[in-house]
Amino acid sequence: MSHLIDHLQSFDRKERSVVLQNVLNYESNSVDLSKAFAESIQVALDGDPIVPTKVMLGIDYHLDWIELALLCTSDPGISMRRPFKHPTAQQINANQQDIDILIAFDALVNGNKLTYLIMIEAKAFTGWNNEQLRSKAERLRAIFGDEDGLNYSGIALPRFILMSPKESERVEHAQWPSWMKPQGKPLWMVFDLPVRVQATRCEHDGKRSAKGQYLRLDSVSSNR
Repeated sequence: MSHLIDHLQSFDRKERSVVLQNVLNYESNSVDLSKAFAESIQVALDGDPIVPTKVMLGIDYHLDWIELALLCTSDPGISMRRPFKHPTAQQINANQQDIDILIAFDALVNGNKLTYLIMIEAKAFTGWNNEQLRSKAERLRAIFGDEDGLNYSGIALPRFILMSPKESERVEHAQWPSWMKPQGKPLWMVFDLPVRVQATRCEHDGKRSAKGQYLRLDSVSSNR
C-alpha cells in the first residue's frame, strides 16, 4: 500500500465511515467492491484503469484531506505538530467540500507503481447543482492542476465520475479542468436505485397541503 493511501486513511475523520467499518467489519484500505458496482466503474472508465478487487474507500471524503494527503506524501519533511508554510493554506478548513465516494488503489504501470484516485459524485433523488459542481471543480483544479491533473508525482491521472440514474444533459462543465472531462464531457456511471416511498401532507382529497391533516404515500422520483 502506498504512502498516499496511508495518509488518505489517516485524515479520514468521517463518523459515518468509522460506523460502517464497525458495523460491516471491514478496513477502509481493503474494501471489496460489489461486482455490479465495479463493472459500472469500468464502463465509465472505458476499461482503463482496471479496478482491483480490494480498494481503499472514503465516504463523503473532504477535498482538504485529499490535498493534505498529497502534500504529506510529496514532502517527507512534514511532520506532526511542526508548522509548515503552504501557498493555499487559507483554503484548508475554509469550508467542508467533499466527494461522495473516494476510491484509491495502487497499480503497476510500465513497471512503476502508481496510486489511482477515483472520485465519484452521486445524485439519487435530486438534480445536479451546477454552482456546487463549479465550486468543487475549482477546488480540484487547485489541488490537481488544469490539464493533465498530475501536479504530484507517483499518482496517475485522477478520475472524476458523475453517478446518477440517467446521464444529465444539464451539467455545465465548460469551465471544469480538462482532466475532469475527458473527450470533452464528464465521465458518467449508472446509479441503480431501488424504489423508495415518501409521505406527503395533504387534504382529504389528496391535494398537497403544508397544513393538511392527511398523509399520502408517493413513490420517490429518482434524479432524471
